[in-house]
Amino acid sequence: MSEVAYVPFFMRDVRAAMAEPRFTVGTSFSGAGGADLGYGLAGGRLVFAIELDPEAVRTFRRNFGEASVEHCDFREVAAAPEIIDRILNQGGRSRGELDIFHASPPCNELSRLGSGPKEGGTAGLIFDVVNMTKIARPRVLVIENVPDLGGRYRQILDAALRLLCFDKTGRRLFYANAMVLDASDYGVPQRRRRLFVIAVRSDVANLVKVASDTDVLPLFPAPTHAPIATSAAFIGLQQTEDEKHPFREAMMTSNLGHLARKLQHDPNRWITPRKAGLGRYRFSTVRAAMQLPLPTLTASGQQPDGRSGVLHPLEHRKLTIREMMRVSSFPDDYQFTGTVAQAATRIGMSVPPLMAKAIADAVYAGVLRPYRDHLGMR
Repeated sequence: MSEVAYVPFFMRDVRAAMAEPRFTVGTSFSGAGGADLGYGLAGGRLVFAIELDPEAVRTFRRNFGEASVEHCDFREVAAAPEIIDRILNQGGRSRGELDIFHASPPCNELSRLGSGPKEGGTAGLIFDVVNMTKIARPRVLVIENVPDLGGRYRQILDAALRLLCFDKTGRRLFYANAMVLDASDYGVPQRRRRLFVIAVRSDVANLVKVASDTDVLPLFPAPTHAPIATSAAFIGLQQTEDEKHPFREAMMTSNLGHLARKLQHDPNRWITPRKAGLGRYRFSTVRAAMQLPLPTLTASGQQPDGRSGVLHPLEHRKLTIREMMRVSSFPDDYQFTGTVAQAATRIGMSVPPLMAKAIADAVYAGVLRPYRDHLGMR
């Protein structure tokens, strides 16, 4: 697997692609901009981004510019048509004119280790996404979330899609379907399975031969890459000892460090304490393997002093911020603001940019380009 190369890229590559836009996009729960980077690489012009966390907003603005993100609560936006109109108008668009609306609502309650939906919790945010979509009327909606939203919590997804696809009279508004994709199939050196929803507005669907929810399935991207090994991702990576220090220090002062030193160095496969015969632990720890893509990074697991997470294949520590950026397919020169812990959180919560690019390329090829060709739009 190591013969498959990872090609690093930079913000200049993103800006060059965005300078000749093929479509418009707005994002919500935008975080530090992982999905936005992917849409930008695919030729998307960013109309708006919406994010509540102040440190994520600072990171977004550091890389995309001061006016690039709305710092506000998405629930308040989704409930106020006048705010939606203002946000669209600031980006030069009105209702019905945005090509893609992307939403990555927080999924902690629905994750494998989550405690399940709570009254007023994050699991209900998908319904706010539906509400804003029905007001803004983008040509395409993309939702990203954890696979369990399509598994043990499928009833939540089905209820949201019913509200999205039909109005109160039963008139069809969107055609939609969902699929679980793995980031490692799209040039990301990380096994990261995520559920995606693609929904196409009915009038657009009628012009691009989408006549049922099943017809949406071919719009999901086919794999574009063979899996890329961690060793390939790390080639040419430049980082200082100071950047490694917080992660090495945490291993010297924590129980996880004691465990890490017992796990095999440079294994030929991912290895956990249980597989290594060290007994069961209440937290999830895994030693990565250089010849395989990295296991899934999480926001909590990659904290320097957290009791779980992915360990470096060759060293008794977790991955540094620069290593996390590489295996999550961020530009090498992307700048994360705040503390090391905050940066790790942002990366662990992000949609890998190259995964978002694959979605955008597929939606453009299957929907937006034929739609424009049919109408004679530039």
